[in-house]
Parts: sequence; C-alpha cells; structure tokens
Amino acid sequence: MFTLKDDFTPIREAANRLAKLVDRAHQAPQVITRNGRPAAVVVDPGLYDEMQRALNLEAESLRILADAAALRAERGEGLPVETVRAHLHAWRTAHGLPPVDLAQVDPAEYLDLADAPDH
Repeated sequence: MFTLKDDFTPIREAANRLAKLVDRAHQAPQVITRNGRPAAVVVDPGLYDEMQRALNLEAESLRILADAAALRAERGEGLPVETVRAHLHAWRTAHGLPPVDLAQVDPAEYLDLADAPDH
C-alpha cells in the first residue's frame, strides 16, 4: 500500500525522465506533482488490475447485499446483523478480499434508517 507521501516527482522532472519513473512504478506507485500538489500516479499495470478487481468485487458485494435487503424488506422479513456480517465475511473470503473486523461495523453508519418501516 502507498500513501501520497511516497515518491513525489515534480511534473517537469517526470517529463524529463519518464522511462525511469515508469521503471520505478514497478516497485512502488509514483506520484507526479504539479505546483507541489499530487496531480497523477504512475502504477504498475498488475497493481492497477488488482485495485480494479478489488473495487469491482467490493461494488458487487454491495449490490448483492442491497438486492437481498430489498427483497427481504418487500417480504417484511429481516436478518440479524450477525447473520449479515457472517455472509459478508464469507463472501469477502471467497473472493480473495482482505478481512474486515465486521464486529466493528455499525449498520447505523451505512444504512439510511429514516426510510425504514417502524416495527
């Protein structure tokens, strides 16, 4: 993992040594700056593919959860939070995503409970 504090290169310098910057990107992402602020990041294609895969899997997991929640809501059913956490953990593991401490996830932080029916 990198932060925007790693390997800063001003854009003028990057233009003069692009080949070297690309070579360094195979080791770690390279941040190109413009006027001292991050403007672009050069990353290894394999790392980029991994990041895209992780983002797509994360988005798919959220779609699956939202669809399941909507279906259960239409039926007037619900699932205990522990069950949802267990299913999410199993799905993430099956898809090679890093574990999340789901016990620390508070559903109130990501659910819009204003529209929830009163039970």
